[in-house]
Amino acid sequence: EGMTRSGSEWTSGIRGTVFDEVTGTPIEGAVVTARTVTGFLALSTLTDRSGRFFMPHEATGRESYDIAVSHIADGSARRRLEAFPTDQLVVDVALAGR
Repeated sequence: EGMTRSGSEWTSGIRGTVFDEVTGTPIEGAVVTARTVTGFLALSTLTDRSGRFFMPHEATGRESYDIAVSHIADGSARRRLEAFPTDQLVVDVALAGR
């Protein structure tokens, strides 16, 4: 459930993995959205079969995002993060189930 800044091997954006908190199994088909703190829907995607996602961001300055992750069978979670235009952020999220 952490956030780290990575090296320059990929373009600026937010990526991560969504997994089951108990089993550690990746969760496919989870909806991942990023909204600015003012509520503007900035980014949205689904996780792949390995539970991974990527959302490029094109902020012109420091931008705060509320990240929401949800899956119909596995519940939901939220994170807040700040990103700069060149940041490459990793957000791993564990869902506890329902």
